Amino acid sequence: MRSGALPITLEKVSVDVISPRLGNRFLSSSLYAGLLAGIAVIVVVFIRYRKLKISIPMIFISFSEVVIILGIAAAHDSLIWGIVLILNFILISAAWWKKHETDIYAWVGAILIPLLGLMSWTIDLPAIGGIIAAIGTGIDDQIIIADETVEKRKEKVLLTLKQKIKRAFFIIFGSAATTIAAMFPLMSIGVGLVRGFAITTIVGVLVGILVTRPAYARIIEIITEK
Repeated sequence: MRSGALPITLEKVSVDVISPRLGNRFLSSSLYAGLLAGIAVIVVVFIRYRKLKISIPMIFISFSEVVIILGIAAAHDSLIWGIVLILNFILISAAWWKKHETDIYAWVGAILIPLLGLMSWTIDLPAIGGIIAAIGTGIDDQIIIADETVEKRKEKVLLTLKQKIKRAFFIIFGSAATTIAAMFPLMSIGVGLVRGFAITTIVGVLVGILVTRPAYARIIEIITEK
């Protein structure tokens, strides 16, 4: 009938929308699972450190990471991300001009994050799974930073705080590289659900190593120096 092979024409009588109840149920279940996972992580972090000045920034950074990922996925306007790219470049250039400490991560993040915002993918069930996976790896990395900088102060190791942070980031970058290497084929070759999971995981890992991990390391550095 659609190809016109039959001498019959289609006439629209009414248009209805059938609610995807099963999909909504799965989406709600995934959100609840993510919430429970977040609560479990909060409990474990508090039990592990028993210090609010370490645990609260860790939880706040993880929440910020989720907000950044959702923001990147939500906005696909090239004008908005172009403005963000220009503002990032101006701010980092101003910091460099005033001789403030800026590293390569800030430059790469300022350029790469707006470019990631130009990608288009849907936050569906696999994407939520990718966000949860990114949160899990993010907590692991922050625990590495906290252990290297705070917990090892009790050991007699003649290392400065910046050297400890660099040692922690060496481990973090190795872990991030293996995760991205595993997800990249799924993003390139995969279709549909698998591709959304891979893209969200890669974006989450990149946001972590370029934005949230350096931010948490700086917070820990300030806390430790006090």
